[in-house]
Amino acid sequence: MAGKYTYICYCSVSPEGNAASADEWKEFFAKEDELAEKHGVEIAIRGTPFGVSESYVTVYKTDKYIDDLTAMIQEAGRSKYVSSARTVTVTPLIFSQ
Repeated sequence: MAGKYTYICYCSVSPEGNAASADEWKEFFAKEDELAEKHGVEIAIRGTPFGVSESYVTVYKTDKYIDDLTAMIQEAGRSKYVSSARTVTVTPLIFSQ
């Protein structure tokens, strides 16, 4: 699924997230994966970003607006493990297609 929007979401882990076990994080990411599929959002990659202060990054691709993506993220329970996040929205250049 190729979305017309790409959202690069940088997340800072909360104290509760730092205390969470690997199994708890796997459970969180599995729930987020399930909800992404349900909501028509592709999780292109999750990883550790370099050159920024945040702890991890998730790249989402979807045809949905940021408000729809935010609702999906909140449903996944991100606020439990993430203290703050910032999202960069990337849209294709009109003349590049």
